[in-house]
Amino acid sequence: MNTARLLVTVCKEIEKTARNFIWGSTSLERKPALVNWKEVCLPFDKGGLGIRRLQDQNKIFLLKMGYNILANTEALWDRLLRNKYNVHEFLPDSIERDNCSNLWRSLSNHWNEIIDGIIWSVGNACLVNFWNDNWVEDVRGPYR
Repeated sequence: MNTARLLVTVCKEIEKTARNFIWGSTSLERKPALVNWKEVCLPFDKGGLGIRRLQDQNKIFLLKMGYNILANTEALWDRLLRNKYNVHEFLPDSIERDNCSNLWRSLSNHWNEIIDGIIWSVGNACLVNFWNDNWVEDVRGPYR
């Protein structure tokens, strides 16, 4: 779940098993749901049990992995992936490849969201791409 995008059907099947467990259902006897599943998935402070939806959790894990690829450029695993897929720019527009691992394909599916969530300071100006970088939150230039 941390390194590959799960299929929607797999997530639904796992959530169905979790629901059956919570309500006490078995393969022989089905018990009624006492509360709507959306309410069960609410945080504790809003009256739910704090159970996270698997699709959302999977996406969060992949976004975090993508951020770590950008933030930890000196890490061994980051250098390995960047060299394997020939990505040498600090912040490439796309990382899609034809033949790639499930991890890389999953990251490339969410790459636009990863990039959109990044706002950074100029620093020493070596990595500045004036026309394409996000300078102000929620504002896009005409060249992006």
